[in-house]
Formats: sequence, structure tokens, C-alpha cells
Amino acid sequence: PGTVFLTRVVPDTPAAEAGLAVNDRIYELNDRPFANAAAFQTAITALLDALTPEFPLLTERCGHVRTVTMRLGPNK
Repeated sequence: PGTVFLTRVVPDTPAAEAGLAVNDRIYELNDRPFANAAAFQTAITALLDALTPEFPLLTERCGHVRTVTMRLGPNK
């Protein structure tokens, strides 16, 4: 399985509101691992294109693993 290492989180976005921060690692998207950054991009684009209102991300910060929920759209 791959990981995505966050180098930037834009303020006032769903990512920031979910509590993601620079240096976080993402291990799973929507309860599924991904092979690499390209696979992550493909999967997240598919969720956005499908107008998925929310989905979990398995993340790690400073050795602590947690699940955060990314909420999109007007009900975020």
C-alpha cells in the first residue's frame, strides 16, 4: 500500500476543516488502501466526480493513527 504525504493544506477547505495538516500521511481513502500518489488522485477524483458527500481518510500524525472524515458540499 502507498501513502500520501501532505505538503500543503489550504485554509478553509474541506481538508483543513477535517483537521488535516502539513506532514500528515494518508494511508487509506474511503476505507481502501491505494498503491501510490497517482492511484490516490484517481480515487479522490472519482469520489469528487460522484459528488460523494463525505468519506473517511486513515491518517497518521506524529506516530498517531486516526480516521478523519472529509465532508464536501453545502452540508459540510
